[in-house]
Amino acid sequence: MKTIDLKSIIEKQELGVNEIAKQLFPNNKYSRLALNRVLAGKTVLDANQISKLSLLTGIPIPFLFSGEEWGSKAVKDEHIFTNGDFKAVLDTKTWTTKVFHLDSLFHESIIHSGAIPISEYLDSINSIILKFVKK
Repeated sequence: MKTIDLKSIIEKQELGVNEIAKQLFPNNKYSRLALNRVLAGKTVLDANQISKLSLLTGIPIPFLFSGEEWGSKAVKDEHIFTNGDFKAVLDTKTWTTKVFHLDSLFHESIIHSGAIPISEYLDSINSIILKFVKK
């Protein structure tokens, strides 16, 4: 089961924990305690809370979830990463990355010209996509 690393999202987005608690648990008298249970892994957010979290952070729902969100395959000199409607193509000869939404190119650049962990590369792609989505 994929989960949401809410603690990491709160830290990266520099969100106020009390405000997030009030927004996600508006009818709960002890909203901060309810949020603490989610952060501790004792419970999970429901669909409405996930939707609200997406709206509050500007992060599309698929990107809220941790785990195997990016699929990949290699074709000759290209590594192709897919995630929902998005695709990133890394040309290993030129180190150029092209990012597509629904097969429409919206970003092309050299993200990094050397060896980096794949997780760092995908984090860079996620940042590019989030900027595109927020436009």
